[in-house]
Amino acid sequence: RNLANEVANSIAKNGSEDQQQQARETPRDL
Repeated sequence: RNLANEVANSIAKNGSEDQQQQARETPRDL
C-alpha cells in the first residue's frame, strides 16, 4: 500500500500538478 501514490492520485483528480510534485518530493507530510 503506497500512501504517496494514493495522495498523488487524489491531487491529480483535483488538477493540481504543483501539489502533486510536492507530494512526491515530501512524502513525510503524509
